[in-house]
Amino acid sequence: MPKQVEDSLRKQIRKFFWGDKKNPVREEIIFAQPGKGGQGVLDIRSRNEAIQIMWVKEYLKLTDRPLWACFADRILALNERKCDRTLPTELKGNMFLQTWRPKLNGPTNRCPKDLKTMITTALKYGTRLEAIKITRDAARKMPIWAHARENAKQRMATTSNASICLRTKHRMRLVGDAEKIANHLTHPQHRRSKRCGCPGCAEAKNIQGCTHPKECFERARQLLDNLPAKWDPRKINDRVNREDKPQQGWKTFNHRSGEVDNLEDAMRIFTNGHVSDEQAPEGNNQEGADELRPITKVATDGLCLRATTREATAGVGIFYAPGDERNMSIRVPNTFAQTNQTGKMVAILAAIKNNNPGSDIEIESDSKYAIETLTKNLASLEDTGYIGKANKGLIQITVAKLRSTNNRMSLKWVKGHNGHTGNEAADRLADEGAKKPQNKRDEMNEEIPARVKLTGAKLSKMTQSLAYKAIREIALQATIRKNRERTAKMIDTIQNHVEEVTEETPTEERIWKAIRNNDFSRQIRYYLWMVAHDAYCIGTHWLKPDYPVELKKRSECLHCNETIEDMSHILSRCETPGQEQIWELAKELWTKTGRTWTQPWIGNIIACALTKTNKKKGERDPGGDRLWRILISESAYLIWKLQCERVIQNENASFTTQEVTNRWIATMNTRLDLDREMTNECLGKHKIRTKVVLQTWKGGEHDTDPRVKDGL
Repeated sequence: MPKQVEDSLRKQIRKFFWGDKKNPVREEIIFAQPGKGGQGVLDIRSRNEAIQIMWVKEYLKLTDRPLWACFADRILALNERKCDRTLPTELKGNMFLQTWRPKLNGPTNRCPKDLKTMITTALKYGTRLEAIKITRDAARKMPIWAHARENAKQRMATTSNASICLRTKHRMRLVGDAEKIANHLTHPQHRRSKRCGCPGCAEAKNIQGCTHPKECFERARQLLDNLPAKWDPRKINDRVNREDKPQQGWKTFNHRSGEVDNLEDAMRIFTNGHVSDEQAPEGNNQEGADELRPITKVATDGLCLRATTREATAGVGIFYAPGDERNMSIRVPNTFAQTNQTGKMVAILAAIKNNNPGSDIEIESDSKYAIETLTKNLASLEDTGYIGKANKGLIQITVAKLRSTNNRMSLKWVKGHNGHTGNEAADRLADEGAKKPQNKRDEMNEEIPARVKLTGAKLSKMTQSLAYKAIREIALQATIRKNRERTAKMIDTIQNHVEEVTEETPTEERIWKAIRNNDFSRQIRYYLWMVAHDAYCIGTHWLKPDYPVELKKRSECLHCNETIEDMSHILSRCETPGQEQIWELAKELWTKTGRTWTQPWIGNIIACALTKTNKKKGERDPGGDRLWRILISESAYLIWKLQCERVIQNENASFTTQEVTNRWIATMNTRLDLDREMTNECLGKHKIRTKVVLQTWKGGEHDTDPRVKDGL
């Protein structure tokens, strides 16, 4: 897409979202998903980059390549950098398999614009070769000249006599070709003499026209010696997994899950950090591994207290046997999310770390999530780079720990709270762990060894949707580092106000999701979202240093002795007729249902969807919860609308008591009519159940209204 078209579309999106006003919230925020404080608006730039990544995927199809990709290789090779001119053009194949790079900028750049955009996007998002282990066949298909992983300090010249002969007469291009040529040196009949008559030397002289076979063979071996062991086919061990004895209900971690057997699967994108050329451990489930190894049996569990709140604490329990000194309870470090799933994964990680290096381990867990993640779903997760996956870092640490050992790990699912001795004991230990204070000895956020670290996602498995999500994740991380101060203060206020009422502090993600509750209209969702970001141009927004005095005066409420007119003041403290009267009307309706009224403050208003009502202690009241959401949100939004009308349209003239009452009654009647209409069967999956509507309005002034029962 042309740059001017992209910019025009971005401008249209901004205008649609904000009108002609200045953006009060950064553009990157509205592109974020709702759970992150955004609106999930399409980011045209990220969408276009995702499309470019799809072109990169086509370009790097190393088998059955499209014709245009071959032309692209040639164009890029001709558009060489000055430092890469020592490598002959005919040896320049795919830039991602070799060390050379094309010239993409400057006056002498001859690269077509579309090709330049594609390559720039690929390099921007870390497209490169990366694998834990590759097979011998895959290593042989790499180019031997300017090999992407060769030792740059000992790079062999391509212009020596031996190199020229290998290129022109022996037609050596790939690592596999070099291996075959170098193998002639190990032939039993080969002699270190110009007159050697071994089959290799005879073929080189008589068929290929080589005058110095020994020197060519030596140079081929030197080129191979310049490769790291991971990429040298002579040093790669291609042993296959041995067949494990079948055990019903058990699943085994596959140490070869990070191995690739073709170069296309070794191409990864969204990578980061340094690529290690060290070989990873083989793993104990390899053919020829020792069968007679001790087995450690352990039960693990994890749980979370006060989940989805800021005070959430997760604990881990590891149980070996009654009275065993290895039994332990651990508090999950705050560096990880405090959830049940995190606790169960940390429990497995702790058991692995606590295991004897020479012993296999069998773990019983009641978490299908943790078991499937480390066995059945692991290959898929690594192929897609854990994009959008919770606990990404924790899973990577656990997998890396398993790959760093030769121990075989088997997992078995057991039903939780079903009388299983090990699981029940582990659960008790996990409960103890969750109640412990933070301890540095329990830290598990360790650095992953480079030789078992796999970053990014397989380019061959990438889809446009997945690429877009990954790009947005990267952009959001940069945005989070520059967190909006007004948003942070408002979220803190919401958490404090909710804690006063519910005795628990919701997480930020839970607050953002609550704002998008299905019981809110689209207008109210937008209003609550803006208030949570403190984005309306009121109050202190007018107190910027460069504003003139007459504009700064707009920050004050004209009816309340020059008090700062922020949203908290408008909704809860303003003396202008309207706000207090509306809350009195809401209180009257609420108390008619037999429930106790609590005056809402700004934090409780924004997060009204998080308030839980109970008629009797311990008894749920879903109808009351829904009525509270509707009553508080509709009343607050009406106060805001009246404020805007008074200031903008009525030149600060106050509404009469009767006008305010009529507007509030009309608002609630409109909402009642909407609920009644939403029970219509023709709405299909979008309809509201009649029972829900009756529970909501039962006991209020509309309880006897014939529209409630007869109209449903």
